Amino acid sequence: MEVKVQSKESNIKLLLLGRAVSLFGNTIYLIVLPLYILNITQNLKTTGIFFAAVNFPTIIISIFIGTIIEKFNKKNIILICDFLTSMLYFILFLYFKNFSSLTFLFLISFLVNIISKFFEIASKVLFSEINTAETLEKYNGLQSFIENTIMIIGPVIGTYLFAIFDFNLNSFYGVFFIFFARAIYKI
Repeated sequence: MEVKVQSKESNIKLLLLGRAVSLFGNTIYLIVLPLYILNITQNLKTTGIFFAAVNFPTIIISIFIGTIIEKFNKKNIILICDFLTSMLYFILFLYFKNFSSLTFLFLISFLVNIISKFFEIASKVLFSEINTAETLEKYNGLQSFIENTIMIIGPVIGTYLFAIFDFNLNSFYGVFFIFFARAIYKI
């Protein structure tokens, strides 16, 4: 019985670690994206419209995501989301080494946002499924602390990285998501 509880708790910790890594990458992306748009267009209005246009459809689609997720294995959804996000960031990295198209960036960002929403909801559902009544309070508090900390430091680090690397730091995101996929696969 003790081994099963330890295994369950290590799964919770791995999921929390994975969520933290993914949230960190997404938070950095969310700060770097408008900075990049502003950098290439030199127009704050265009930046705001682009950012709103990329995020608005995700709000609408997120209404239906929970229903879709309930029909499938949450762990597999998380793994697929991390793999797809890694691939999109890698494609974005390769593309922007030679070109810069707002249309292409819009498409990639739109897909990343939708995939991130699937990831977020699936990982929250999985988190509640693998927790017991005894561990829920303990790990809910830890999860909130981790997420709030990342929401504060992510934009600071993202701004700093953008100042140093411009938009080429997408390769770092791919590494974050691949790392998480490997961790979650063990759950």
